[in-house]
Amino acid sequence: MLMISRRIGERIVLDDDTEIVVAEIHRRTVRLGIKAGPGIQVLRGEVRDAVEQQNRRAAESSWDEPPSDSEPKDEPPRVRSSSKHPSSLRALQPATEGLP
Repeated sequence: MLMISRRIGERIVLDDDTEIVVAEIHRRTVRLGIKAGPGIQVLRGEVRDAVEQQNRRAAESSWDEPPSDSEPKDEPPRVRSSSKHPSSLRALQPATEGLP
C-alpha cells in the first residue's frame, strides 16, 4: 500500500482517466473528489463489501421453483384502499365497462 500525504487541492493520478483530489480536511475526516472515466466503477468500501456479501448469499441460495405471480394474468391488477367504505373501493378499481 502506498502511503502519501496530500494537502487541499492536491491530487493523486491513478491512470489517464482517474484522479483523486483532496477537497476538504476537517478534524477526523477528509473529503475526496474522484474523477473517473465512464468505464470505472467507484464505490465506497462498505458499499462494495455489502454488495459482495449479498451476491454471495444469492449464489448460495437455491430455488426449487421460481416464484409464481399472485395476480391472475387475465385480470388487471386491483388498487387497494385503506378505507373500508364501499364507494371509495369502487372508485379505485379500474374501469372495465365498455371495454371489449
